Parts: sequence; C-alpha cells; structure tokens
Amino acid sequence: MKSMTGFGRAERHVDGVDVTAEARSYNNRFLDASVSVPQGLADVEPALRAMIAGRMSRGRVELQMRVAGAAARPRVSAAAAAAAADLVRGIARAAGLSEDITVRDLLAIDRQLGLGVVEAERNEDQAGGVRAGALQAAEHALRHLDAEREREGAELAADLSLCLQRVEAEACRLSGLAAAWQERLERDVKARMDRLLASADAADRVVPAVAVLLARSDVNEELQRLRAHLSGMRDGMAGVEGPHGKKLEFYCQEVLREANTIVAKAASAEVDGHVLAIKENVERMREQLRNVE
Repeated sequence: MKSMTGFGRAERHVDGVDVTAEARSYNNRFLDASVSVPQGLADVEPALRAMIAGRMSRGRVELQMRVAGAAARPRVSAAAAAAAADLVRGIARAAGLSEDITVRDLLAIDRQLGLGVVEAERNEDQAGGVRAGALQAAEHALRHLDAEREREGAELAADLSLCLQRVEAEACRLSGLAAAWQERLERDVKARMDRLLASADAADRVVPAVAVLLARSDVNEELQRLRAHLSGMRDGMAGVEGPHGKKLEFYCQEVLREANTIVAKAASAEVDGHVLAIKENVERMREQLRNVE
C-alpha cells in the first residue's frame, strides 16, 4: 500500500553541467502529471511522463528539472548582427532619429525578436550526456518519492487495519444480537397475535401482514453481506499489488450501506450503538483512504 504524498530529489553532474530533479506528489482522484523542463530538455519530456505513469496510478505529480553550469557557450553570428544593425538603422530613419547604434541596442532587439545575434554553440555530445543525466536524475528522484510513499503507506495500512479490526468486532457483536433480537420480536408478535386472532376473518388479514413484518425485520442477510465486505477489505489490504485506494473506498461505501439498513430494520438502541461504532470507524477509514493510491 502506498500513500499519494511524497517528495524525492536527485542530482547528476555531466560534462560540467549540474542536473537536478525534484518530484512531489499530492492527493488526487486520478493521475495528473505536471512536468517542467528547461528549453534544452524539451525532447525528454515524453520519457519523463512515461516514467511517472509507470510508477503511479493516481495522484497529482509535479516533476521539475533544472540545469545549471556551462551547458553551452555563447556564439556571435556576424551575419545576424549585421542584419540587426540594418534593422535598427531603418527604424531610426523611419522615426527621424539618430542612426548611432550601440551594442546594447543590438542585444535588446535580439532578445525581443530572436534574430540569432547571440546563439548557444551546440555540442551534440554534451547535449546527449545532459539528456541522459536528466533521465537518470528523474528516475532516482521518482524512486526516492516512491520510497517515501511506501513508508507513509505502511503507517496508513496500520491505522486502517486497526479500524477494520474494530468494525469486525462490532459486526461480530451484531451477529450475536441478531438471533436473540429476532427471537424476542417473534415472541412479542405472537403474544399480540393471540389477542388479535379472535376470528378466522381477522386471521386471514393479520397473518400475512405479520409474516411480511418479520421478514422485513430479519437482518441476517445484511449481516452476511457486511461480513463479506469486511473480508474483501481484509484481503484487499493484504494484497501486494496495487492500487488499493479505490477498491477499499468501494468496500467502505458498501459497509455503510449495510450498516444503515441494519439500524433501520432493527430499531433497537443496543443495535444503534454498535452500528454507530461501525460508522465512526468506517468514516475514519474513508478519510485515510483519500491519501492511499
């Protein structure tokens, strides 16, 4: 069992370049991956998203890549610089201004229009090494994130197991009460029927109605389904393969449904107390399961 929250960080140093990967995850009903990479690593983004999808089935995941160091040396293009100078002079003439040009003017227009006056000198060998280092850093960051999710998931599993144990104990007590409660109900109904059945005509009307009442008051079927859901939860929590969260949330919903039906049928203060304890523990489990993958 894994939590949906965690953090992982890893660094790699490649050819004078420092590559850092940071991964964070939060609660979310579905898988929502956000990947932030520098411009020079845009081509590895699909691989990073595939890494995330291979490790998580739901949750909000944020993976941020940073690159620092001499990844590329700047290079000046003489042709682009001349073209930028001609453009600046043309603008100046059109505006009736002085045609004097400074380096600052050329750099400013290059930044705004991307004319290529100053470019990064490409080094394919270095770029390939940085990409490989980025993938390695991301893999290790996600591995650290997974380790933290597993640690927190173990704590959640222990708390869920305790709540489930309490619910199972209350269900056992309800099973013990059901037979005695049904027997007492039948005895009370029989005593009242003896007073009502003074004529055959009354018997024809009363007996079917009482039979329906007793059938509707029987909670054994609900108790059987309740025990089956609890057994499914226990098996689901023990399972190694995930994800666990959605399946266990479904079982919680079904346990609450059966508990509500039991308390409606039984109409007993003693039964109400046990059902209330079941609902309190199931609600606690549902709260915890919002953080389980």
